[in-house]
Amino acid sequence: MIMRTITATWILILALAVLSSVALGATYEVSMGEGHGEPGQIGMAPVYLNSATEVASIEFQVNYDASFLTVVGVTNPAGSLGEAFGVDYEAEDGRLIVRLFRMDGLVSGSGLLCNIQFQVNSGAEPALWCDLAMADAGLATQYGGNVAWLNSVSQENNKFWTLFSAGVDSDGDGLSDYEEQMANGSADYDPGVTDTDVHNHDTDGDGMRDGWETAHNLAPLRNDANQDADGDGMTNLEEYTADTDPLDGDSLLTIIGVRTDPAGLRIDWKGGSMSWQYIQTRVSLVGTGETWSSIHTVSPPTPTSNYVIDAGAANSSRFYRIKAER
Repeated sequence: MIMRTITATWILILALAVLSSVALGATYEVSMGEGHGEPGQIGMAPVYLNSATEVASIEFQVNYDASFLTVVGVTNPAGSLGEAFGVDYEAEDGRLIVRLFRMDGLVSGSGLLCNIQFQVNSGAEPALWCDLAMADAGLATQYGGNVAWLNSVSQENNKFWTLFSAGVDSDGDGLSDYEEQMANGSADYDPGVTDTDVHNHDTDGDGMRDGWETAHNLAPLRNDANQDADGDGMTNLEEYTADTDPLDGDSLLTIIGVRTDPAGLRIDWKGGSMSWQYIQTRVSLVGTGETWSSIHTVSPPTPTSNYVIDAGAANSSRFYRIKAER
């Protein structure tokens, strides 16, 4: 009886010694990252661990909608925290169980454990989602000690979103449907609030296409048409119409020189490349009987610096202007 009591006490002390190597009161969290993929394609959802101190094995369950997704693989990429572990998994009826294991506990570490590869149902509509519910996350030390005995182990859920296609631009605004869905950096889709609308080429209704505003670092979700971002005297909408750079004060539509030429009068100007440009003239700026008439028209794409010679100006006084249209 005495020997049995001593042996049991020794085993208890050993178990406590093993567990005491894990920082008491630490918080361990296994969390799902956001997943996304196009209907009919394979997308990935990452899984993270915030601390791997003394962790030698990890097991967790992810519940998902089997009518929406099918598990096709679980990988632990090179360079990730999960690379230090072997990995296996089993999936059935909307439940995935993943196990990561190694011989000894890690001294430290955090980050990506693995990527879950899902096949998205080909009938799923873009911008829909299903829950990825993390459950039963368990961590153990080298000798099988349950980390949760002395520490907090929690799990965090996320979503898997279907994506619009990166090869389609439904509204012809210069942004693919995928780029519009990802405008806020996430696959969630809230058109007109955090994302531009895949079916509206001018989501904020300010007269400028979403793709042009995005390319020029303007705000496609806020009406900024009447602002002058670069202080060159042209509003953002006027810069859009002329296809000049709204953030470059030297990029604007303007006549830069008028001088005599043996063939007539030479007018030099600069502007953008994707607008129609018209050099127009009139004899007087007063009165209502005369209108501006075009003496030269340039269709896009146009050079950013250009000129025309007005042969009819040899013996007359005229006013000139340049006009742009899109």
